[in-house]
Amino acid sequence: MWLPFGEHLGAHLIDAFSDLSIPIRGNYSAEEVGMIGAECPNMSGHYHVATSNVIVELVDRSYDIEGVQVGKVLVTHLHSYATPFIRYNVGDLACLKESCPCGHDGPTIYNLQGRFSRVLKHADGRLSPLYVTGTELAALADFTEYRMRQTAFERISIELGGRSELSSDEMAAIVALVKRRAGEEFSIEVKSCPQIDWGESRKKPSFRCEI
Repeated sequence: MWLPFGEHLGAHLIDAFSDLSIPIRGNYSAEEVGMIGAECPNMSGHYHVATSNVIVELVDRSYDIEGVQVGKVLVTHLHSYATPFIRYNVGDLACLKESCPCGHDGPTIYNLQGRFSRVLKHADGRLSPLYVTGTELAALADFTEYRMRQTAFERISIELGGRSELSSDEMAAIVALVKRRAGEEFSIEVKSCPQIDWGESRKKPSFRCEI
């Protein structure tokens, strides 16, 4: 069994593990409040809310991701006494309904898309996920670290650390991969550098939308 943490699962990953007969069972949690939901054993991608620990709400359900309307996830932690978390915006996008298709009679989160800052934004208001893994990039070029950023509605910048330069073949292969996942309307900029400047943050997100 694979227990993933921290990221939305793309359909290609789910299919790959299914083909190997490896079950996937995820949890939905946040460092600030702990457990938010546990994945349903019968309905993949549906998370039964841990109602003894949190209250979950959805607001601003105006975001369209691949034809699905999702909203911002707000969480109230029932056990934060020193520092209360009340209607706390965890930064994720998802859907919420009162029960699960499996028959579980309790709030259920589904279409969990992960961080709002980790989806592509289009000029027409659409949002779309971008699934490009470090393993896929490493198969095309050697590097020590990487970062992808959407810096404009039609531009994605990719930085590869630990390299002074990249060959034209490496750059072309990376551009082709990202265009297949993001869309042909994006221009892809690939840059090499000795070390990526992550700033003062301890977090090093592999992708971030900056618009």
